[in-house]
Amino acid sequence: LPILHMQLLAIFEKNGEAQVTEHFFKTLTRKFRSSCKVWLRYCQFKLGGQHPEAGQRVLDRALEAIPKRKHVKLISKFAMMEYKLGSAERGRTLMEGVISSYPKRIDLWSVFIEMENKAGSVDGARRLCERAVTLRLRARQAKMFFKRWLQLERASGTPESEEAVKEKARK
Repeated sequence: LPILHMQLLAIFEKNGEAQVTEHFFKTLTRKFRSSCKVWLRYCQFKLGGQHPEAGQRVLDRALEAIPKRKHVKLISKFAMMEYKLGSAERGRTLMEGVISSYPKRIDLWSVFIEMENKAGSVDGARRLCERAVTLRLRARQAKMFFKRWLQLERASGTPESEEAVKEKARK
């Protein structure tokens, strides 16, 4: 995707020309149909506008257009945008679907835990850490999750909850 197109989009969005931007996005999605970046940018535009539900329709269209191997990337990034710009609950639902379909993708678990933590849902992040450490993980991966969980407990937990995490890590 040429940088020129992205710069034009930035200019249109900055000037508040919603109709021109919309028309340009439609042209881009036809021209670069299989580009994940174009579809994500279009979703971001829709989520940031007056009709955040339209982002979901764009996501559905994008899933039909892009190759299947890019679906996980698209959905997870859309879920992150949904968390920031739209409804945190919808973003959470999307990420739940992704990690239930791809439970061995440690990177997705990590992103989801971080999203929950940044959204202020410490209990949600805690539950995700608990679920993540029950997966069949290699020692290094499990250590990473326990470290993150321990950091979470140190930041917003009690000394008892911190000890409980340490105890689970020893087992």
